[in-house]
Amino acid sequence: MEKKDNLVSIIVPVYMASEFLDRCLESIINQSYKNIEIVLIDDYSLDDSYLICEKYSQQDNRIIIHKNKCNLGVSSSRNIGISLAKGKYIIFIDSDDYIDENYIESLIKEQYVTKADLIITSRCNVKGNEKKYIELNKKTFDPTLERRELISLIYKNVLGYVTNKMFLSEIIKEKNILFNEEKKIFEDQKFTIEYIKACKSISIIPNIYYYYVNNCDSVMNNLPPSYLNLCEENFNELKSLFPDDYSEIFVYKKIYAVSCAEMFFYNVIRRNSKNDFKHLMLTYKKHEYMMECREKNRLIKNIYKYNIFSIAYYAYILVSYVRKKREKK
Repeated sequence: MEKKDNLVSIIVPVYMASEFLDRCLESIINQSYKNIEIVLIDDYSLDDSYLICEKYSQQDNRIIIHKNKCNLGVSSSRNIGISLAKGKYIIFIDSDDYIDENYIESLIKEQYVTKADLIITSRCNVKGNEKKYIELNKKTFDPTLERRELISLIYKNVLGYVTNKMFLSEIIKEKNILFNEEKKIFEDQKFTIEYIKACKSISIIPNIYYYYVNNCDSVMNNLPPSYLNLCEENFNELKSLFPDDYSEIFVYKKIYAVSCAEMFFYNVIRRNSKNDFKHLMLTYKKHEYMMECREKNRLIKNIYKYNIFSIAYYAYILVSYVRKKREKK
């Protein structure tokens, strides 16, 4: 199975990742499946990331390093990686994450058996010493016919990441599927959706894990004020997978709207920004599909009812402070 034409290109965008990069690269170079090329795109890191990349490239001739002349962002870096990739298969790994030792071998075996265009694995969210496993059930299906399976992946936010997946290079390059370089968040989902539209089959394998590390410096932990606008755009992209009015996507819409608002709440509190909090409320009010869901969130409903931006904000700060005190004990 480990034939020359079964080369796997692993694309790793690297930016200011010196704290995590050793673990990431060790997990890749020690894979049981050896027919790989490791494409490292250093996005003008100011720490020791590039030196770490060079250290590993001297030890392993499967490593290719490209250094950006300025900071271009993760989407541009991944697109450069795609242009450099020579493999039949493409896997994306973030520089602060890591994978099981037989991760790639399991993906290749599944593709060999099912001939699926997209292979998806289970995922484990890592935060400090805590691990939360996101289990998926084994399944091979046609996304154009079995829409219930596709909506299940949406509910579990599986389409929100290009990691924990193996893509066919031929489809990516024939359909010219690239990352939107103007997007700072949700760029993964846009890429995955465009790829799925070109897919005839998707296969899911459980019991093999991609370890996603919750890094406090990541974009999703530092959301921009325009986050809710981007959420609406993001939902419309998801909806495009269903050409007709598929009822379950509109059921999901209500859950999604509330989760978007709640995530932004927590980000605002973490930044201690009263202006951001007020902006959140005003932005939320502008979006009709979010307003539909306001009744589901009692806190947001009452903030609107009594216009108590400041009181609600400081109440959140107080609760957050008390929680931190308890955690320290």
